[in-house]
Amino acid sequence: MGQREILSRIKERLTADIDRYLAGDKAAYLYKCRHTERYGDTDENRIARLRLVYGLQFGVRELPENEREQMVRKLFEQEVKACENESFQGFGAGMEMLADMMQKYRTSADEELFTRAKNANFDCWCGLMTDGGYNYPASTDEYDIVDSIYLAAELEMTEEVCALVDIFKENGLEGEDFEKLRRFAEYTHRTEDREQAVRGCYERAFESEITDENGKMRALTAAEEMIGLLAEKGEVSAAEELFKKHTDVLTSANRRAFYTCALCIMQADESTRKRIWKYVKKNIRHSVRVGEFYSVCYGDIKNCAEIAGDGRYVRLMEMLIKKKG
Repeated sequence: MGQREILSRIKERLTADIDRYLAGDKAAYLYKCRHTERYGDTDENRIARLRLVYGLQFGVRELPENEREQMVRKLFEQEVKACENESFQGFGAGMEMLADMMQKYRTSADEELFTRAKNANFDCWCGLMTDGGYNYPASTDEYDIVDSIYLAAELEMTEEVCALVDIFKENGLEGEDFEKLRRFAEYTHRTEDREQAVRGCYERAFESEITDENGKMRALTAAEEMIGLLAEKGEVSAAEELFKKHTDVLTSANRRAFYTCALCIMQADESTRKRIWKYVKKNIRHSVRVGEFYSVCYGDIKNCAEIAGDGRYVRLMEMLIKKKG
């Protein structure tokens, strides 16, 4: 199945949502508060409503103008309500597209609603353009393969994401494609995508001399992720080898990546713990001497010490963490 066929399948699902809404089953698309431990209060129906908005944007179902206007206004009200009550703040594509759509129907009676939208939360106040101007594509014909992947991911259509990512990979990957695949792997949840991306990013980061800050940060991220991948796969000797090989890279910036990688290896294989911990303590002493012992590292160092069974260091780090507040 090609990209256009997959996009057609996505639009079929959007059409089904619009038909369901118009048939009177609206509750699944209206704001519904759900409390989560991680994000606080959030909207249980956000994605379902977003499917409706994209369906309207793409015109998947021809509607009488008055019916479309009622639908747009109702969904805009719900999106405003969601933003007002979202613990995580922010706003997304749904709000942006609806702000654009509302321009066609906007009257003086809507000004209070637009004021609410602008003041719904801090992010809306800072960045929402209530006069429109987002100009989302009106057709999926304008979507390339990367746009299509992000669309499917935003709608949480994992099966379609995976199929589109397979197409993305078919033509071969090079350069920045591996960084894109690394992001896509978060949507596909496929181990093979993540591994291909991590290995590709690592090879790219170290294929030539590192000469600028962007290159340094790319190398830092690539080394950290490669070491983590190897440790997870049980290839602990290879992970340890890269850990020591790239010490200079991992200790750049705030040094946290160095301790994160040490912790990852120590957690993966008990036989490495004393050896890695000895190497870590040597690095700690050096960082103290050169004035680069940063508080952001305290937690990872404490965890390493606990795994190594070094009670003295555990108590020291607990004292520093408490002092930091």
